[in-house]
Amino acid sequence: LNSHLDKEPSWRSMKNDLSASAVKLSIIDTPINTQHEYLIDKNINQFAFCGAEYIHGTHVAGIVKQTISNFTKQENLLQILSLPAMNITIPIHANDKSYANIEVFYGPNGKCLSGLGTTNQALIELSNSDVKVANLSLGIHNTNREAISVITPVLKKLRMQGCVLVVAAGNQGIDLDVRKDSDLLLSFQNYEFSVEVDGKSRTYKMDNIVFVGASNHAGHRTISSNFGKNTVALYAPGEDILSCTSLPNCMERKSGTGQAAPRVAATLALLVSRFPTASHDQLIQHLLQTSEMDINGERHLNIQRALESNLCISGQSAEEMI
Repeated sequence: LNSHLDKEPSWRSMKNDLSASAVKLSIIDTPINTQHEYLIDKNINQFAFCGAEYIHGTHVAGIVKQTISNFTKQENLLQILSLPAMNITIPIHANDKSYANIEVFYGPNGKCLSGLGTTNQALIELSNSDVKVANLSLGIHNTNREAISVITPVLKKLRMQGCVLVVAAGNQGIDLDVRKDSDLLLSFQNYEFSVEVDGKSRTYKMDNIVFVGASNHAGHRTISSNFGKNTVALYAPGEDILSCTSLPNCMERKSGTGQAAPRVAATLALLVSRFPTASHDQLIQHLLQTSEMDINGERHLNIQRALESNLCISGQSAEEMI
């Protein structure tokens, strides 16, 4: 099973020795089946607010692990922070033995959260960690003012911490430049906000949110992938991607931007490990500059070029780069 997944023909094995530091990444999705053969030996710290199905999150985690395995010798340094935030159904109880070997946490007062609440809580937990890259293969379709006010504080905090949010663009085949109301996080792209520092007000941009579209085997955008020259930063393989399922030691192929985003998130996590002093905007620009441009002017992820290219680091912090 491991050799089957790690030798996907679409990916050339580089096995770079990037650094001795850990490769950290958060997955905000449905829970991960950490007992799957391909994932069982991984360092996965899973926050479980409520019970949910394991299909989507497990598939995403397999893609992350596969990308790390194919492009670095640091597979044993991979650390995944799993923050379940989707398809909430059944409360988790402390005596649930199926969560053995997983550090389990509970929502406020042991209550289940739903919809935007679970995503917001997951982002809060992310902001309390030292993880600098998070994958969100999900959509937040509640775009009213109340929803925006709920999620704004934690998004500001994550931006100030330099945490990159890699978000799946969606699979409706629509132009997000026109339909910015289709996802809540689109409202925050380059959103400006002010923070008082040393008695002076400073303005910052929410430039840490990266929307990812899906490409097919030919290297072009898939028909179902959402797009947008000003909203979707780049595209990554998202057609017939082989990865883990919720069933023990089984795998299957899935398609969509939810399969493309983890490739980008894993690459950014590797870059953070290689260039630990780089700011979030330096890493994003590096990813874009090392991508491949197609005839439509759309950028496609090139993991090998991103990892092999040197990054010019000025020593400035994320705040100093403003």
